Amino acid sequence: MEINNKSDFITSEQTATLENFKQLIRNSVTEIFSLDNNTQNVSVEAFLENTDHGALHAFHVYKKAMEIADTVELETKEQVNRGMLYFMAITHDSGRFHISENEKKQIRCERSHNKCGMGQIQKAIRNLKNLWMVVPPKQEADLMDYVYNHDFFNTRLDGDTYQEPKSLEGQITRLADRMSTDISTEARRYWETGKRLKTPYFKEDISFEDRVNFSFPKIRNYIKSGNFDEFTFFLTLLSMSGDDFAHPVMKEIYNEWAKDKHDAIVTILEIAREEEFSEGDIQEMENLIHRYILHFNLTW
Repeated sequence: MEINNKSDFITSEQTATLENFKQLIRNSVTEIFSLDNNTQNVSVEAFLENTDHGALHAFHVYKKAMEIADTVELETKEQVNRGMLYFMAITHDSGRFHISENEKKQIRCERSHNKCGMGQIQKAIRNLKNLWMVVPPKQEADLMDYVYNHDFFNTRLDGDTYQEPKSLEGQITRLADRMSTDISTEARRYWETGKRLKTPYFKEDISFEDRVNFSFPKIRNYIKSGNFDEFTFFLTLLSMSGDDFAHPVMKEIYNEWAKDKHDAIVTILEIAREEEFSEGDIQEMENLIHRYILHFNLTW
């Protein structure tokens, strides 16, 4: 079975609406959502109902990836495998939905969802082989590479732990994941994730130095020491730029989207009010954001 633009189980009708998209997932990829057979159905339903990193997000990523693919093909004449965009969109966060009676294992999969997602994909490919359906090695490698590296921000924040995906389709879906909706909606989506993971929104005792020195390889230590909050994560989102995307067309696409990052700042402060922080705390947040922007010389 080769994944390509003519994959007959992926049609425009099946991906036209969120409900159709969910049904397509039910029909085609239920095997990927669990490492434990006895929780497979629970995992799939959790993915379908989740609104921050589940089917709704995958739907937006897929739609945005298709838009980006159109632009890339038009401007460069490169050919994009749209079947791979679908599989990358639905698998990149699937590791978050490993539902297990072992709570520690479930939390571990949420925090390291790229690695759990790779395990899920390996299991799905084995199951397909049992049905005499073999995914070509190059496509399997590209899918695994993308899922492992899909959350790559940049070398400052990731060091050498992750890198930009190698395949054109992986690069497109990584960009789509970062800008799947308008920037204010993206901020609220990450807020929902933080609430689900019980991450505090803002901790005033976290120093500015800890915020600017944060990187994802350090996140476990930050969490253990109580030095991590959702606000720090928002700062990392603000710090991304078009230069974090190697492909020249994708660089331009991201920069155009990022022009609205000032709207994201407004949303971050609006959320703080909804979280019932004082006006003094909110002013401190705004000052920290502008100080962070100056520190890294960020422009949009």
